[in-house]
Amino acid sequence: MAKTRPLTQLVPDLRSALSLASERVAHDVTLELKKRGPYWSGDFEENWEVKAGQTSIRADVAGIDWSLVPERLDKQITPPIVPPADDRLLGYTIGNRMEYREIAMDLRPGPDGRFRWQWAGSSAQRNWYENYLGGGDARATIERATTMAMRLGGF
Repeated sequence: MAKTRPLTQLVPDLRSALSLASERVAHDVTLELKKRGPYWSGDFEENWEVKAGQTSIRADVAGIDWSLVPERLDKQITPPIVPPADDRLLGYTIGNRMEYREIAMDLRPGPDGRFRWQWAGSSAQRNWYENYLGGGDARATIERATTMAMRLGGF
């Protein structure tokens, strides 16, 4: 049975539920990017960042010396860190801080002219980033997270 609330409480309750939904979406999308992305040393996976509001994420973390990690490590996903949402509904920005992020996301080739998925031992599917965003999976993640948050908020 639906919870009845006075009209004066409806807008604050809805804003609160939408804030929770925004936070949940940022968490779940970031978690999916971490799971689907390439993994060798763990640096790329660990450097997904979530910021409150519409801003930018700088590529300010240098790549590793690959000779220090000659073999791919077992994939270990770290939990996303999402700043708490507020009722202003500013949304979130999600990005990766690694300098080589465009290569890891198959958005441009590496220094040798090859895309990441063409390298031996590639640990993510070809065009994983664009496929996630444009193939319907990101939309499904957003819908699931929003539905769950709205239900928790009583809607």
